[in-house]
Amino acid sequence: LAYGVETSTADGSTYLFEVSPTGPKTVSVGQTFKVDVEITPDVNVPVWYRSTDTNVVTVDDQGNVKALKAGTAVIGVYVAGEAFGITVTVS
Repeated sequence: LAYGVETSTADGSTYLFEVSPTGPKTVSVGQTFKVDVEITPDVNVPVWYRSTDTNVVTVDDQGNVKALKAGTAVIGVYVAGEAFGITVTVS
Protein backbone atom coordinates (compact mmCIF):
# COMPACT_ATOMS: atom_id res chain seq x y z
CA LEU A 1 0.00 0.00 0.00
CA ALA A 2 1.08 3.54 -0.61
CA TYR A 3 0.51 6.83 1.15
CA GLY A 4 -0.42 9.62 -1.26
CA VAL A 5 -0.51 13.38 -0.95
CA GLU A 6 -1.62 15.87 -3.60
CA THR A 7 0.33 19.10 -3.45
CA SER A 8 1.16 22.11 -5.63
CA THR A 9 4.34 23.23 -7.34
CA ALA A 10 5.59 26.82 -7.40
CA ASP A 11 3.84 27.41 -10.75
CA GLY A 12 0.48 26.33 -9.31
CA SER A 13 0.26 22.93 -11.00
CA THR A 14 -0.57 19.93 -8.83
CA TYR A 15 1.03 16.53 -8.51
CA LEU A 16 0.56 13.43 -6.41
CA PHE A 17 3.34 11.69 -4.55
CA GLU A 18 2.97 8.20 -3.17
CA VAL A 19 5.29 6.67 -0.58
CA SER A 20 5.59 2.91 -0.08
CA PRO A 21 5.77 1.18 2.36
CA THR A 22 3.44 3.20 4.52
CA GLY A 23 4.92 1.71 7.71
CA PRO A 24 5.35 0.72 10.40
CA LYS A 25 7.88 -1.88 9.31
CA THR A 26 9.66 -4.57 11.34
CA VAL A 27 12.96 -5.96 10.09
CA SER A 28 15.90 -7.99 11.38
CA VAL A 29 19.45 -6.73 11.87
CA GLY A 30 21.22 -6.77 8.49
CA GLN A 31 18.00 -6.68 6.47
CA THR A 32 17.49 -4.06 3.76
CA PHE A 33 14.46 -2.62 1.98
CA LYS A 34 13.68 0.30 -0.30
CA VAL A 35 11.37 3.25 0.28
CA ASP A 36 9.74 4.05 -3.04
CA VAL A 37 8.42 7.50 -3.98
CA GLU A 38 6.32 7.83 -7.11
CA ILE A 39 5.44 11.30 -8.38
CA THR A 40 2.56 11.75 -10.85
CA PRO A 41 2.78 13.45 -13.25
CA ASP A 42 6.52 12.98 -13.59
CA VAL A 43 7.79 16.40 -12.45
CA ASN A 44 11.23 17.31 -11.18
CA VAL A 45 10.59 17.54 -7.44
CA PRO A 46 13.36 17.09 -4.86
CA VAL A 47 13.10 14.06 -2.56
CA TRP A 48 15.13 13.63 0.65
CA TYR A 49 15.39 10.72 3.07
CA ARG A 50 16.59 10.90 6.68
CA SER A 51 16.86 8.47 9.61
CA THR A 52 16.12 9.69 13.12
CA ASP A 53 18.71 7.23 14.47
CA THR A 54 21.53 6.25 12.13
CA ASN A 55 22.80 3.76 14.72
CA VAL A 56 19.61 1.72 14.18
CA VAL A 57 18.90 2.25 10.46
CA THR A 58 20.55 4.16 7.66
CA VAL A 59 18.98 5.41 4.43
CA ASP A 60 20.75 6.62 1.30
CA ASP A 61 19.73 9.22 -1.29
CA GLN A 62 17.82 6.59 -3.31
CA GLY A 63 15.72 5.39 -0.33
CA ASN A 64 17.66 2.19 0.37
CA VAL A 65 17.32 1.37 4.08
CA LYS A 66 19.65 -0.91 6.06
CA ALA A 67 18.96 -2.21 9.58
CA LEU A 68 22.12 -1.99 11.73
CA LYS A 69 21.09 -2.85 15.29
CA ALA A 70 18.01 -3.50 17.44
CA GLY A 71 15.90 -0.45 18.17
CA THR A 72 13.38 1.88 16.58
CA ALA A 73 13.89 4.80 14.20
CA VAL A 74 11.78 6.81 11.78
CA ILE A 75 12.69 7.18 8.13
CA GLY A 76 11.61 10.66 7.08
CA VAL A 77 10.65 11.15 3.46
CA TYR A 78 10.54 14.79 2.35
CA VAL A 79 9.02 15.76 -1.00
CA ALA A 80 8.96 19.48 -1.83
CA GLY A 81 7.67 20.72 1.50
CA GLU A 82 5.62 17.64 2.38
CA ALA A 83 6.84 15.06 4.91
CA PHE A 84 6.00 11.46 5.66
CA GLY A 85 7.50 9.15 8.29
CA ILE A 86 7.94 5.37 8.30
CA THR A 87 8.58 3.85 11.73
CA VAL A 88 11.09 1.01 11.50
CA THR A 89 11.61 -1.46 14.34
CA VAL A 90 14.74 -3.60 14.15
CA SER A 91 14.88 -6.83 16.13
